[in-house]
Amino acid sequence: MKGFGSLEAVLVAIQEDARAEIEKIETDTDATLARLHEEEAHTPVVVPDADVRIAVARRQARERLAEDQWADRQAALNAREIWIGRVAAEGQKRLLALAQEVRRREISRFAGEAAARLTSDQVDVLVAVDDEALTHDAAWRAELEAATGKHMVVTATSEVMDGGCIVRTSDGRIRYDNTYAARARRFELAWRAALGTLFDARSETPNREPVGDSGDDRP
Repeated sequence: MKGFGSLEAVLVAIQEDARAEIEKIETDTDATLARLHEEEAHTPVVVPDADVRIAVARRQARERLAEDQWADRQAALNAREIWIGRVAAEGQKRLLALAQEVRRREISRFAGEAAARLTSDQVDVLVAVDDEALTHDAAWRAELEAATGKHMVVTATSEVMDGGCIVRTSDGRIRYDNTYAARARRFELAWRAALGTLFDARSETPNREPVGDSGDDRP
C-alpha cells in the first residue's frame, strides 16, 4: 500500500467495512433464528376443545336427522295424496257404473234433499242426458212429488255431466246443485279425512290389498 490516501487504501477500507457489516448481519440473523426456535419450543400447542367439537357433531347429526325425517314425511304425504286421488277417481267410476235402478233411487234422494232447501212449490229437476230415460217414469215422478210436496218438472241437460241432479226454482233464480261432483266438493273434508285414516291404517299393514283393487272394498 502506498499510503492511507491512496486509491488502494480506500478500496481496502471499504472491503473491510463491508465484511464487518456482513459478519454483523449474519451474527444478528443467527441470534434471531435461535430466539425464534427457543420461543417456538416453549409455545404450547392449542388443541380444539373436545366439548365444542362434540357439541358441533351432535348439532350436525340432529340437523341431518331432522332433514331425513322431513323428507320421509313429505314422501308419506305425497304417497297419501296420490292414493286418495286414485281411490276418489275409482269411486267416481263406480258411481257412474251403478245399475239403472240404483241410479234412479239416488236421483230421487238427491232431488228430495235439494227440493227441501227451496221454498218454491214448483221446481225444475235437471238430470244428465244419460239419466233421461230413468226419470220419464210418471209413477217415479208422482212418488217424488208426493214425498216432497212440490210439483216437479224433470229435464235432461248437458249441464249435468255426471250423476245426481240440480234442482232450481221455475224462474231459475235459485238453485241447489246436488250432482255427484258438487256433493264431492261439499263433503270433501269428511271423505278425505276418512280416506286418510284408512290409508294410515293400511300403511301399518302393508300386505293388505289397496282399496280400488279388490271387488270387496268400496270407496
